[in-house]
Amino acid sequence: MKKIFPLFVLLAAAFHLHAQTFGGHPPGLRWQQINTPNVKVIFPEGMETQAERTANIFNYIHENNLRSVGIQSEKIDLVIQNQTVIPNGYVGLAPFRSEFFATPPQDPTLLGSLDWIDVLAVHEYRHVMQFTNADRGFTTFLRALFGEQGWAAGAFLSIPDWYWEGDAVVAETALTNAGRGRMPAFTLEQRANLLNNRKYSYMKSRNGSWKDQLPNHYTLGYSLCKYGREQFGNDIWKNVFQDGASYRKIIYPFSGALKRHTGIRTPELYRLTYDSLATAWKAEQKQLATTRFTKINKDKKRQVTHYNYPRPLSDGSVVCVRESYDKIANLVVISPKGNEQRLTTQGIVIDPYISVVNDKIAWSEIETHPRWGNVFYSAIVTYDYRTGQKNRLTSKSKYFSPAWSHSGGKIAVVHVSENQQNEIRILDAATGEVLERLLNPGNHFLMYPQWTADDRALVYIDKRNGEMALVRHDIAEGLTTQLTDYTAHVLNTPWVHGNEVFFSASFSGIDNIYAVTMGETGIRQVTSVKVGAFQPSVSEDGKTLYFSDFTDMGYDLGKTPVEPSGWQPIMVKEPVDMYSTASFSEEGGDILAEAPQERFEVEPYDPPLGGLKFHSWTYTSEGPASIAIVGLLNNVLNTSAMTLGLGYNTNERQPEVTGTYQYGGYFPVIKLEGGYSRRQADFLTNDRLRSLNFDEGRFGAGFGVPLQRYHGAYFSGLDLSAMAFYRRASDFKQDTLPAFRDGVSFSHWDLGLTFYNLRKTAPQHIYSRFGQLIRAGYQRGFDRSDIGRIWLQSRLYLPGLLPNHSIELEADYQEEKLTNPYQFGDEFQYARGFDMPLNDRIWRLGANYHFPIVYPDWGFAGYIYFRRIRGNIFYDKSRFSHFGVNLNQSSTGGEIIFDTQWLNLPVVLSIGTRYSYLLEKDLVDPSRTGRFEVFLATEL
Repeated sequence: MKKIFPLFVLLAAAFHLHAQTFGGHPPGLRWQQINTPNVKVIFPEGMETQAERTANIFNYIHENNLRSVGIQSEKIDLVIQNQTVIPNGYVGLAPFRSEFFATPPQDPTLLGSLDWIDVLAVHEYRHVMQFTNADRGFTTFLRALFGEQGWAAGAFLSIPDWYWEGDAVVAETALTNAGRGRMPAFTLEQRANLLNNRKYSYMKSRNGSWKDQLPNHYTLGYSLCKYGREQFGNDIWKNVFQDGASYRKIIYPFSGALKRHTGIRTPELYRLTYDSLATAWKAEQKQLATTRFTKINKDKKRQVTHYNYPRPLSDGSVVCVRESYDKIANLVVISPKGNEQRLTTQGIVIDPYISVVNDKIAWSEIETHPRWGNVFYSAIVTYDYRTGQKNRLTSKSKYFSPAWSHSGGKIAVVHVSENQQNEIRILDAATGEVLERLLNPGNHFLMYPQWTADDRALVYIDKRNGEMALVRHDIAEGLTTQLTDYTAHVLNTPWVHGNEVFFSASFSGIDNIYAVTMGETGIRQVTSVKVGAFQPSVSEDGKTLYFSDFTDMGYDLGKTPVEPSGWQPIMVKEPVDMYSTASFSEEGGDILAEAPQERFEVEPYDPPLGGLKFHSWTYTSEGPASIAIVGLLNNVLNTSAMTLGLGYNTNERQPEVTGTYQYGGYFPVIKLEGGYSRRQADFLTNDRLRSLNFDEGRFGAGFGVPLQRYHGAYFSGLDLSAMAFYRRASDFKQDTLPAFRDGVSFSHWDLGLTFYNLRKTAPQHIYSRFGQLIRAGYQRGFDRSDIGRIWLQSRLYLPGLLPNHSIELEADYQEEKLTNPYQFGDEFQYARGFDMPLNDRIWRLGANYHFPIVYPDWGFAGYIYFRRIRGNIFYDKSRFSHFGVNLNQSSTGGEIIFDTQWLNLPVVLSIGTRYSYLLEKDLVDPSRTGRFEVFLATEL
C-alpha cells in the first residue's frame, strides 16, 4: 500500500525546490566568505580564486546586463562545493540560495568550451535575477503569506519551466563567445525529430515522454526564447515574464501575457518556432553531401536506445555502452553479423566513456562517502573481455577518463583535486598506484587522454580561457606540443591511430569526425552526417572507422572505411561568427574578458546561531496518518534545521503542535523534538473497549546516523536513529466524560531504522528491478513493560516477466497491546479494502505485480497530461489479535494508476483507482464484499 495524500499537496512538489543534502559536509572544512553588495560567496579554504571570479561576474552582470530581465534584485548566498565530483549548479528557493559544484564535467557537450565556473556564474545569476523579478503581484502576496515556498509556488505556477532554463541559456550564449546556444549537440533531439517529420504537440514537448525522444526543457526553452527575441525584439520576454509572475491572467498567466504582448499564445509560438527550425535544417540538408556508412547494431529498436563509445575488439566485434528507455547502461558486444551479447552492467557514472585496448576495458564510476552526503569520488573500474573478470582498481579517488596503454601495464587518468588542481596521472594497471604525474603549470582543464602507439606520449584535450585545443605531451621530455589552434568549438573524445588523431568537433555546424596528423598542420573533415557523429575509434589494422551517429531513436553505431584521400581540409570559423544574431549583441556581448578582477577581503564564515533563518511555511506528511503545516528554518550550509508546526493525526482525528531541531555537523546528527497534542485512543478497561481522550506533551533528544553507498549499479542507505522521550498525559476523558484527574508521565526509548538497496532504473521502469526497503521502529518505556510498540515495514522488488514489469512483495508487522495504558500514534498500513481493525498485534503480507498498460502522451487543454497508464494486481493477507482472538483479513484486486501531470507542471502525480475483493468477512461491515477507492500513490 502507498501513502494517501490530498491532491493539493502534490502541487508543492512542482515548486522546483532544490533539496540540499542535510549535514553533508565533513567537519574539517574551514569555510570562508566574500561579501559584496549582490552576493555573499561561501567557500572552503583553498577556493579563493573561484570565489572571487564568481563574485566579479555576478557584480558585473548586475551593473551592466539586466535590461532583458528586470532590475529588482536581492542579495543571495552562494555556496561553492568542492568535495563532490558531480558537476552541477542551481539557484533555489526555501531558502533562497545558490550552490556551485566546482568539479567540471569531462564531457564538453554538456556545457561547451567555457570555463566551468564562468558558465555557472553567468547562467545561475540569470536565475537569481529571474527569481527576484518574479516577486511581484500575486507572487508577492504568496511570498508574504507562505514565505519563500509561497514565492516558489507563485513563480513556478505562473512561469513554464522551459522559460527559466531557456532564458538562462540565452544569457550564457549572448554574454559569452560560446554557450550552449552555439553548440550543435545542444539541439540534437530537435534536429533529429524535425528532419524525420516527428512533430509533437506543445503539450507533449513541454511535459515529456517515456516513449519518444524529446529535447529537455533547456533546449525547448532556448529555441522558443531565441525565436521570440528575433521576432518581437530582444527585451520582449521581460514584459511577458513580469506580467506572468504578476498573474494578470489567473489561468496560464504566462501564455496570457505572451498573447497580450505578441498576439500569440505559447502553443502558437511553439509551432512557429519549430516550423522555422524545420525549414532551416531541411534546407541545410539539401546542400549536404553525407558520408555513406554501415550501421553496426542490427536489432530493431522498439525503444529509444543509445549505443555509445564503439571500441573494436581483437575478434572483429565491437564493444559499446548500450542504454535504453527500458534498460539501464550495459556493456555489450556486437559481432560482425550484428548479434548482441551483454557483458556487464556499467554502474552509476557521470560519463559512460570507456577505453579499450587489447580487449581490456576501463571506465569510471561514482563512489560516495558513507556519512558525508556532499563527498563523492570517481573510481576506476576495469573489465577483461577475454576472462570476464571485473575489478575496481581504485577507491576514494577523483579520477576520470581512463586510458589503457598499449602495453596494458598502465592507465592514464585525469585527476581533479578538491581545490580544482588538474593533472594527468599514470597508474599501475594492476594495483592502481600512481607511477607518474604530468606537470600542468597553467592548471588548464584536461580531458580524455589517449596514448600514442609507442606509449611514449599522450594526446588529450586542453581547455583554458574558454577555448579548447588538442595537444600532445611527450612524457620523457616533458614537452607539450599543440596539435590544433585553440577554439571555442567543442572538441571531444580523441582517438590515436598511428600518426592520426581522430576526434569529434562542431566546426561545420553539425558535430562530425575530424582528423589531424601529428607533426603536420591542418584539420580534415572525415565524416558528414545529418545530425551528429561522435566518439570515433579505428580498427587495429587502420582500415575501419567506428563512430556513434545520432538519430530520432537514439545513437546508432556506424562504420566506414578509412580513406584519407576523401577527407576535406577545413578552415575553422568561430562559433560567435557562425551563430551571430542582433538580439545577442543587444544583450551586451561577451562579458567574460570585461568582468573586473577585483580582489575582495576574505573572512571566516561563522555566523551567529549557525546562520539559521526562517524562510517558509509548508505542508508536510511524515507518515501515512500525519499531516502538518510547518514553519521552516535552515542555514545556508544546511547543517542546522528547525521546524515549528501545527499537525493533525488522521487516524485519531486530533490536532497537535510540534517542533524539531537537527544539527548535522557531527558524525551523528543531533536531534531535538517536542510537541503537544490532543490524543484519542481506544482503551481496554474492565473487558470493555472505550474511547479515551487526553492531552499529551512530549520532549525528546537523541541522534541519527544517516549512511549511504553507491556500489556498482546500486544505491544503498542505512539511517539509524535513537531518541529518548519524556511524555506527560493529562485531562483524561473516557467516552467524553472526565475519567481521572491525575496525569500520567513516563519516559521511553524510540529506536528507528531505515534501510534501502535499490538498483538504478531506466525511464520506463516502474520500480527498481531488484531492491529492498525496510523501515522499523521500537518504542519502550525506560522502566515500564506495559508501554511499548514494535513495528516493521518492508518491501522486496524483483523483476517481472518483461523489462518494465515489477514484482513488489510487502511484509509489515506491528505489536502494541490494547491493555497498555498509553497508545502510540497508529501509522500501520492495513490490508486493502478493510477498515482499520482494533488489534494489539498484526502482520500483513502483500504481493503486487506492476506493469505498464499504455503511454498515451496525451492531455486535455493543458490542464492534465497522461504520461503513462499502468496496472497492478495485488493480494493481501493479514492476521491480527483482537481481544485475545486471532482473526484474518485477506483481499485481492487490481489497481489502475494514471501517471499524470497537471497544469503542465514538471512533476508526475500518480492517481490510482483500486477495487479490493474481500476474501474474509469485514468485522466493521460484514455485508460488504468489496471496496472501490481512489488514491494518490507515492513510495513507502
